Amino acid sequence: MTNSTTSKHLMWLYFTRVQTEDICICNNCKMHISYQNSNTTNAVTHLEYKHSSIFVDFNYKKAVYDAAKKPNPKLSMSQSTIDALLPVGAAKYSSNDQRQQNIIQKIAEMIAVDVQPYSYVENKGFNLLLN
Repeated sequence: MTNSTTSKHLMWLYFTRVQTEDICICNNCKMHISYQNSNTTNAVTHLEYKHSSIFVDFNYKKAVYDAAKKPNPKLSMSQSTIDALLPVGAAKYSSNDQRQQNIIQKIAEMIAVDVQPYSYVENKGFNLLLN
């Protein structure tokens, strides 16, 4: 784990600490895990090897938490339109063409349903998909 504060904070979503002992209990399988000196390594390793899907969830939440803490100079107080975020020349049809409007609508739905940032359309893989 690169950020121990984040790991310790998020770990308690998956484990319960036993205050009277140096252990925590996995909320999923009830296994007792050593928790000495506030060290989360054993608990996180348990998630990784015994509950891989939960470990993926843990890492996702950690990444979201870490990203939220980092300042992003690209963010502004105004919201761009999807048209404005698409690379210049990315449109295969004119902006008035119904096909173009349908594509933009589907991109907007995908971003909303998957809770993606609008800047997702700047990603290389997304642009490869559209080309």
